[in-house]
This record gives sequence, C-alpha cells and structure tokens, in this order.
Amino acid sequence: QLFDDVPIGRPNFEDINKAYTIGVTKGVGDGTKFEPYRDITREEYATMLYRALDYIENETGENILCNFNTAIFICGQRWHCRLGN
Repeated sequence: QLFDDVPIGRPNFEDINKAYTIGVTKGVGDGTKFEPYRDITREEYATMLYRALDYIENETGENILCNFNTAIFICGQRWHCRLGN
C-alpha cells in the first residue's frame, strides 16, 4: 500500500499504485496521501498528463503528440511536431 488513504481492495487501488510507480503522480503533501475524493486543479491535471505522455514516449519510443503538425505546450514544455516524426 503506497498511500495511507488508498487501502488494498479500494476501487482503482491498482491503477492509483501503477500511476505512482510509473511517475504519473507523487501523492499530495508529504506523499503519504493520494486524496482520491479531492478535485484536482488544472495544473495538477496538466502535470499528470505530461508525466503520462512522457512515460509512454520513454516506453515506446513514440511521441504520440507528434501525430499532429503543430507545436503543443503542456506544463511549460514545448513539443514541436512534424508529420513523419
């Protein structure tokens, strides 16, 4: 059990722990809680999205954002994508 407030057997227990394991979330406060019923901010959502996309790219070698011919900004990071990249 990684978070004090996400007990074994809780719905989404495995998904929450996987998100922590791959670096998508680090918990809240000192990292011992996840607060699964708290609303998240746009900034928190963007951070988790950035981390998830970064994980996918590192695991697959594919930048899924580069399916578009555009520059995309998430969490202050700029992805410049060209077709065929």
